[in-house]
Amino acid sequence: MVGAVAVLVVAYVLLTFGIWGTTTYRTNVMLDTLADAICAAGGQMPSEDQVESIMDYQAGGTAVSSPLSPETPYSTRFFHVVYGPDGQPSEVDLHYIASVDEGEALAFANQALDSGRERGWEGNYRFKVCEEHEEGLNVLFVDGRLFRERDHDLLVMLMAAAGLFSLVSLFLMFKIMQHATKPIEESFERQKRFISNASHELKTPLTLILADADMEEWEKGPSEWIDGIRHEARDMSELITQMVVLSHMDESARVLNLAQTDITKIVEDAVVSWKGDGQVRGLTIDGIIKQGVTCKTDAASVKQVVFILMDNANKYCDEGGTVRVDLQPRGRKGAVITVENSYARADRFDPDKVFERFYRMDAERSQKTGHGIGLSLARETAENLGGSLEAYTLSEPPTIGFRFTL
Repeated sequence: MVGAVAVLVVAYVLLTFGIWGTTTYRTNVMLDTLADAICAAGGQMPSEDQVESIMDYQAGGTAVSSPLSPETPYSTRFFHVVYGPDGQPSEVDLHYIASVDEGEALAFANQALDSGRERGWEGNYRFKVCEEHEEGLNVLFVDGRLFRERDHDLLVMLMAAAGLFSLVSLFLMFKIMQHATKPIEESFERQKRFISNASHELKTPLTLILADADMEEWEKGPSEWIDGIRHEARDMSELITQMVVLSHMDESARVLNLAQTDITKIVEDAVVSWKGDGQVRGLTIDGIIKQGVTCKTDAASVKQVVFILMDNANKYCDEGGTVRVDLQPRGRKGAVITVENSYARADRFDPDKVFERFYRMDAERSQKTGHGIGLSLARETAENLGGSLEAYTLSEPPTIGFRFTL
């Protein structure tokens, strides 16, 4: 919303300066037309016959209505200073102006000559350096005070209108967006309430299922059916927990318990925890874990992200493949944790989609467990820590990896 208002404001400001620039340009053209006519008349106001002969003055190839009229001699104020061949002022003509004395006229003329320009502004006077027949110079000044004040007032009014337009636009867009997003906010609130209520409703039967499974095992002994019931119940409980956590993170950032944390120990503990599971599938877990890496962060959140990355690497690593875990310091206060695993189908891996909720990297391989929600939770947790989590692929050997930056 703010971006849209900013674009409108910029457009209006550009339009404002475009209008003001055009008006200023026409003012300059009008005064230059007057100056040319007066110069052509030898520094005097043109006669009525001369006025009529230049009523259709051309400026820059475009027809511009001439400012000259029968009233021009009575409304135009100007003065000029004539310089002789020796470069010294020989005449100061103040007959057509009362607000400038001889000293001021000479000062204006000297400044105009020093500028090196043929036309321009000195104060509120538009000047032109005219060539005289005696090879001297005639520096003519036309009073443009009223026109400049008009142009200034126009700019002030346009800028004030731009400011008012910006405020009104911001208010209207805020009201429109508030009205437009109300159904979305209500739907989001209903979704959060549903997830919260559903989690409470589902936790109770899951607890009873696990208790019944334990009782059945105690009475009849272990069996693969009981193990399956227990496994699926715990898997469902984990999914419910993750959904509730994500719902709360959408609502507000998780409160962090910041403290100086030993990142090396967290990564080493995660590797040790997953080595047993990896060995069952013949996986090799190696890497370079830099010792003594610490930073001020929330230890529980870091553990959660590393756990999810290790879990994902073990699930999607090829049978007998390699999981590589690297830890390196980032500057003096950060760390970079990289988790990679060999994956023959890395060319089908989509780094842009992998963090979407409920997205499965390889839906065809049904033996993969999980719900496609862990990596989404990991990225949101990493960002909540002020860090980042990104995915990438390597072609030789086929590898997928995740880079967790603190």
